[in-house]
Formats: sequence, structure tokens, C-alpha cells
Amino acid sequence: MANHINFTSTYNPNLEAWGGNEAFDPLKMNAMFSQIMGNVAAVESSIPGNIIDVRNFAPGDGTDQSAQIKAFFDSAQEGDILLFTPGHYKVIKSGWFYTFNGKAVTIRAHPGAILEVSDQGLRFENSNHIEVSGLTLRRTTQAGWAKGRTGIYVENSSNVILQNNDISKFTDGIGVNGSTSQENPSRNVIIRNNKLHHLGEEPIAVRTNLAFVILSQNDCYRYLGDGILIKATWNVFVTTNFLHTPVLSTDADYTTFTAGQQGSNVPKVGGGITCNNEGGETGARSLHIHDNSVIGTAFGVGLIGFRGAFVTSNFFSNIRNSSVVSVSFLPSQFNPNDESNHIFVIQGNYIDSILRSNPTAAIEARTNNGIEGMDIGVISDNIVIPNGNHWGIIADGNNHQRQLYCQSRHCYGLE
Repeated sequence: MANHINFTSTYNPNLEAWGGNEAFDPLKMNAMFSQIMGNVAAVESSIPGNIIDVRNFAPGDGTDQSAQIKAFFDSAQEGDILLFTPGHYKVIKSGWFYTFNGKAVTIRAHPGAILEVSDQGLRFENSNHIEVSGLTLRRTTQAGWAKGRTGIYVENSSNVILQNNDISKFTDGIGVNGSTSQENPSRNVIIRNNKLHHLGEEPIAVRTNLAFVILSQNDCYRYLGDGILIKATWNVFVTTNFLHTPVLSTDADYTTFTAGQQGSNVPKVGGGITCNNEGGETGARSLHIHDNSVIGTAFGVGLIGFRGAFVTSNFFSNIRNSSVVSVSFLPSQFNPNDESNHIFVIQGNYIDSILRSNPTAAIEARTNNGIEGMDIGVISDNIVIPNGNHWGIIADGNNHQRQLYCQSRHCYGLE
């Protein structure tokens, strides 16, 4: 049966269903809506698989329900929907609580459904369909920087949608790794409208041979790493996300988020949106960062080793430690393969206040290593109000037979 609602009967639910001179008939209206609901039920009944209610396995009373939730997950066959109804489902197990391998998985939750895990969350591998929607997933205690505790982790899987979830107290909130092949990347990943908070590192990290990725409408706060981290991912759209209120070194609970660690590698404040090649990956390609709000973070957007990056119409405020938007070569741990930067556009952004005391640039492009250090770049039509002893734009590097266009007509408060 086709998955569509068919309104072809006598009672077509639109204004033309009545003649111009025909009086309103409540019985006719009831018949129309009965038909509509019947068609909806027919569509729902055509969806493959069963809906499996967690309450058939676990009481949801906040006690240890590890065995029951495992049995709940084990019960799913290909195409089934695992449904969390309201309740507090607590599980205790070292490492990943559960790994789905090679199976199409759909997990949905009603408001009020909480899954609490003692260590790591849910892992999905080698699947052609994954959906996790509406779940509140939290760790029992706060995981710290570099402790490798992830809420939802996906590897070598395509057709992934993670939406409307509330994930907290892990190291990473959501991590997605693609395939092992550039020629055959994992594809079609949507991460949208999630609340990701109280995290030792990144709310969202996508990396390694991924294509066609949408990160949209996520609310990220109280984290210590990058807000959104992108590596070796192609055709990426980072749109309308809200990154704000990161963990600061002056916070009373800062040592909780660092797990007591100290040193130059431990951040002093959570960051913004990052594209780099820290693990030796290939550069990101066709990266679109548009209409995001980034407030109070260490930096706004950092771009390293990419091919095609477009940073447009974003709002940045109270950036703390460095330039707001940076294009850099950085021959260091963040770009160990010396990946070059090719084609970028930084346009139409609004930058309001840089909190760093020492002078820096609101927008900078520094790619000064080798003749391939930087390809064509455009910086134009940005509004910059740094409110301090800072520059609007700095652009330099080894532009041998390359072109860089800089134009920012609205720079205020520069000294």
C-alpha cells in the first residue's frame, strides 16, 4: 500500500466539497473526518514492524532495570519501533550499555521518558537506518574532559536521524563516525533540535568519511570542548544552532568538567564551531555554516584544512579568547598532514564584542605555509563591533597567484 492519505471519495475535505448554496451539515463533517482518520489509520497500519512498549519489560521506577532494558532492546526485529513511555529507566553497566550492530533501529520516546546510564550510552554500527527521537538520555555522574564517555555514538551507518533528544553529563553528547572508505562514505545524517548540555567535551562531533550531513536547531550549553566539531565530512550544513553559556575556568564546578586534569591541552572555556584535521583526516569539503548564534565561547568559527567553506549570516557575541572567525593553516597537531585551505566566503556576519584584553582580529585569514597555503577567499559585508583594542580584518599569507577579496563596510569601535 502506498504511504499516502487518499481523499478521493465523495467527502473531499475542502471548501469545494460543498456547493455554493449548500448549508453546513455537521453529520457530513463528521463523516468527512471519520474518513480522514480511517485513512490515517490505514497508513499507520502499513508501516512495517511492531511498536514495542518498554513497559512490557521494565517498571520505569528509577531502580536498576539493566536486565529488563537489555531484554527490551534484544526483542527488536528489523523495522520494529522501540517505544519509551514516561518513566525513569536506570541501567548500570561498565562501557557501552548496549550496541546495535547491523540492524535497522528506531527508538522513540514520549515526553517524560528518561534513560539513565552509569557509564556510556547507546552505540549503533553498520546500519542502513537509525532513528532516535525524543529521548532524555543522561549519565549518572558528570564525565570529564578526555574521558571517552559518549551519549549516542554512530559508526559506519547511513540514513541516520537523531532529533528532539535531551543528552547530558557525558564527554561527547553525539558522535558520528563514517565509513573506512572515502570512495564509499556513510551518508545522510541529520542531527536536529536536540538539547545537548553538561558535557566534558563536544555536544556534537562528526568525522571520518561522512557525506550529506545536516546539523540544525541544536541547543548546546555547559560544555568544555568545541561546540560542534567537524572532520573529514563533505556537504555539511551547520544551520540555526545555538551555542552558548560554555563551561569557564572560573566556574565553581570547572574541576568536575576537567575531571581534575590540568595542563595546556585542557580548555579554559568551551569553544564554537570547528573544522580541523587533528587526527590526520582529509579536510572537510563544501562546509556551510549559516545563521547560527554563538555567544560567550572561546572562539566563533575555526577553519583549518578545508575545500570550500561558507560562513554566512551568523551572530557572534562576547567571544572570549581569540579571533571570532579564523581561517588558518596551523601546521600543528590540528593539521598534521598540512592540508591546504581552498575557497572560503565569510559574509554577512554580525560580530558584537570581543572580550580578550590583548588585540586580536574579529576576522582573520592566516595561511602562510607553502604556495598552496590559501586559495580564493572572500570576506565581505560583515558588521563588526569589537568594543576594544582590536582589528576588524587581518588577512595575510602566501598567496602565490591566488586571490583574496576583503571588504567589510561596517566596522565600529575599532582602535
